[in-house]
Amino acid sequence: MKKYLLRGLLAVMMLGLPLSSMAYDFSAQDTNDSTIYYSITDSTNMTCCVAFSAKKSNSYSGTITIPETVSDGTNTYTVTAIDDNAFYNCKSLTSVTIPNTVTTIGTWAFYSCTTLSSITIPNSVVSIEEYAFQKCSSITKVEFGEPSSLDFIGPHAFDGCSSLESFDMPSTVTTVGAKVFYKCTSLASVNLSSSLITIGESAFSGCKALISIEIPNSVITIGDYAFTGCTKLASANLPSNITHTGKYIFCKCKSLKSIEIPTSVTTIDEGAFYGCSSLANIEIPTSVTIIGKKAFYGCNAFTSVEIPDSVTSIAYIAFCCCENLTVINVSEGNQNYCSIDSILYNKDATILVECPAGKTDVTIPSSVIEIGQYAFYKCTKITSIVIPNSVTTIGNTAFEGCTGLTSVVIPSSVTSIGARAFYDCTTVYMTSTTAPSVYTNSFNKSKATIYVPEGQKESYESATNWSTFTLVGYETSINPVSSETKNGKTFNLQGIEVSEPAKGLYIKNRKKIIK
Repeated sequence: MKKYLLRGLLAVMMLGLPLSSMAYDFSAQDTNDSTIYYSITDSTNMTCCVAFSAKKSNSYSGTITIPETVSDGTNTYTVTAIDDNAFYNCKSLTSVTIPNTVTTIGTWAFYSCTTLSSITIPNSVVSIEEYAFQKCSSITKVEFGEPSSLDFIGPHAFDGCSSLESFDMPSTVTTVGAKVFYKCTSLASVNLSSSLITIGESAFSGCKALISIEIPNSVITIGDYAFTGCTKLASANLPSNITHTGKYIFCKCKSLKSIEIPTSVTTIDEGAFYGCSSLANIEIPTSVTIIGKKAFYGCNAFTSVEIPDSVTSIAYIAFCCCENLTVINVSEGNQNYCSIDSILYNKDATILVECPAGKTDVTIPSSVIEIGQYAFYKCTKITSIVIPNSVTTIGNTAFEGCTGLTSVVIPSSVTSIGARAFYDCTTVYMTSTTAPSVYTNSFNKSKATIYVPEGQKESYESATNWSTFTLVGYETSINPVSSETKNGKTFNLQGIEVSEPAKGLYIKNRKKIIK
């Protein structure tokens, strides 16, 4: 409740209104003849804290030396805290000396002190609260007195400290809150506490200069996006006690070349290694049961992946856009999945789950009744494909982004085509006399031409959503079955030889083909 009240008061302050509710109790001069304002926190134990100056804008500037004790003219108090907002937005504050009696540095205590270049945290401090040094853009280093008592670094504590170059965390720290070092773009070196238990969400997100990180095995929780956008991060580890990686934990860490997933991990979360384009290989341990959506999306250095027996769930596009990935192998003992010709299927091969983006030739077995959502998403190297007459369902976005696949034949067995399923395919041949169910964006209505059996154009147009598309009737005495061609002469459907066929349906070596 106190923090919500203070945030409300801060909003009032930012509007330039009086802050009588934040008034100090007394003031005193420091050794530099600077005025410091204090609030009494405990009149029995005679303690006080450094307070906001209670003006429309804080008046602290230059060098401030906070004493261990201070008198109000009658009583002497020990300074035990720097209160919330105490030095808020003091853009002319260049130096602060904090005494060894202070245990807490409050919320927004030094927010946006943009000329403060360094700070020493005495060994008495136990907690640095949220936003304490946020946007102190000139701070290059933070030093800690030894032996430190620091246990807690709150959310956003050093968020936006864009000049901070290194951080040696005291060994006593157990909790690092969310976005503590968010967008500390100069932070190249961090030594984490050996007692650390929790790393908060996005704690190091956007630390573009960070080269390496060693996470101690004491850590049991790592928040989502913890190292997202650390583009120079080449070396990292996961501690041996975590069970989940965290969502997008190393997202877009494009310099990360290798990492070991410990055997304690049961879930590789959504986007965990998204965009780790230098990550050449990774071993999925037999402890893993779940691989989340986009877990390895865009890991372009991957060439093969091995799925162990233990995996029970693989979300869609888990390995999408790994442009050099040609092999997904599933252990024979896996009860939920199998691989055929290096493509991922469910166990009985009735659902095609995911095709590696590096594949160029694909043969779909006749056991398949469903091509799953995103199954071929952005498989740009595929130029032709035969969909067997066993398939009834083609999922959402199944072939979207297959820019090399310009034409396709959809067999009469298909009854359902998902949203954006063939969005980048410009020529589509339907073979069924009954229109399957579609969405208004199953095909790209501005680019695609849909060929339907002769005499069925009106029935297609009257079916739900089909009038959205450009439909053309075609001669069905020869049904299109393949977009693959072989050596030999090419003829159109009227039996006339064509030397340079345009897009359309032809006969070659007694085969039906699509150009």
